[in-house]
Amino acid sequence: MVFNILFFTMFFWIFIDIMPGLEAPQGIFGNFITAVLFGIIYYSLPSILKFFKFPVNFSGKFLVGTLLVMLMLLLLSALLPSVLTITPGYVGGGDFIFFTMPKIFELPTSFAVLVFSSAVSVLCSIILEKYGK
Repeated sequence: MVFNILFFTMFFWIFIDIMPGLEAPQGIFGNFITAVLFGIIYYSLPSILKFFKFPVNFSGKFLVGTLLVMLMLLLLSALLPSVLTITPGYVGGGDFIFFTMPKIFELPTSFAVLVFSSAVSVLCSIILEKYGK
């Protein structure tokens, strides 16, 4: 149990650092709070699905997980802006040692960043969980 929560906490910590538009103004403290909440939500997702009689499969985890993560990020950014802020951003545009990645597409509003980052983080978590076993 603790290992799974820690694993998804570390994953989301890295995701926050990589995703443009998600920023933790407090630095390590903001990343820690947000990532631990994500780890707890994702770990308790099968229990939540079973409680509400949803199927515990890819579609159930993806839809309900995305909604829960969106709600968590929205509440954190609204109630504790010193922990997490959501600003417009773009996907791509990374500068690596040997090459520069072009901007793939722009997320013009904070809501677009919220939806995109929630969906991608839950999708990546499902894939990591599937192939981590």
